[in-house]
Amino acid sequence: MKKAAERRNLILQRLDEEGQIFVTELSDLFKVSEVTIRNDLDKLEKNNLLIRAHGGAFKTSNIALAVSEKKVLT
Repeated sequence: MKKAAERRNLILQRLDEEGQIFVTELSDLFKVSEVTIRNDLDKLEKNNLLIRAHGGAFKTSNIALAVSEKKVLT
């Protein structure tokens, strides 16, 4: 399980740097399936460390921006 914990920590670091992350990019970066990344993101969301969005995730502090973008797109 150490590998999953390390990967999730790196996901959070990348999210902190970029504010938004994408499943496909993380899958390529870590050389794991998109399902694995989705599971990681789901686990991190359950711990209130990020907010899941279609195809990726946002920092919790960026959620207001994400909601306003969704309203514009719909």
